[in-house]
Amino acid sequence: MKKPILTLLASSLLFVLTAGPAAGKNTYVVGTSGSFAPFCYTDPNGNLTGYDVEVLRAVDEKLDDISFEFKTFDFDGLFLGLDGGSIDFITHQLGKNAERESKYLYANEPLGFTSMSLATRADDAGLNSVKDLEGKSILITATGLPNTWLTKYNAETAKTPVILEYYEGDWVQGMQLVISGRSQATVAPAVNIDTAIRDMGLAVRRAPEPLYTVDVFFIFAKANTGLRDRIDAVLRELKADGTLSAISRRFLGDDYTGSLK
Repeated sequence: MKKPILTLLASSLLFVLTAGPAAGKNTYVVGTSGSFAPFCYTDPNGNLTGYDVEVLRAVDEKLDDISFEFKTFDFDGLFLGLDGGSIDFITHQLGKNAERESKYLYANEPLGFTSMSLATRADDAGLNSVKDLEGKSILITATGLPNTWLTKYNAETAKTPVILEYYEGDWVQGMQLVISGRSQATVAPAVNIDTAIRDMGLAVRRAPEPLYTVDVFFIFAKANTGLRDRIDAVLRELKADGTLSAISRRFLGDDYTGSLK
């Protein structure tokens, strides 16, 4: 009677050794948007994709004991989810600001960078830099880095202040308002302006000189330092072997993966 028992024990041990790594895999919830093309969006087949999403899938392939589950929210819902614990980290092309740094944990390794540029009407070749905007109007949202940057420019640099007008909506809506004559320019990532011209046929023009350029990062809940450090390490690998550059060129049309540090 002992031999069958030993055989059963041996079989059980083999099962544990085989199944152990998969059973111990940790799943982390990533908050993103389903409507922020080309960074994170839902394609015509209903699949979530985009630069940010595919970078994280490439990270996932490098980490055998970790997997990512994506959940989509509107922008405000991302931080509510992080605060409430339903999200472990966010990817949404986010730069640093003091308020967020006091509440959340930023990645050390940038996901890439964003060039924020002026979008004007297609027939307006006279607005090429922020200096050309002095005394003229620009449409921006009330929150975010463009408002902060332009407010500082008016206070510290401008001889004649840029007139700041506010709207609610996304980059495309801002450009559509400029086309309609509501204002003379708006601010959007260079990638989004180029996409709007190429794929949507919007009659806008991207000014040749960026307004400003910022590194963008994943943002984690404060407790997730271990996860942050592991993702940082893989991002460095993916930059070194050209994977990030290839994903950037596929979705963004150019290499936006270098750090500005």
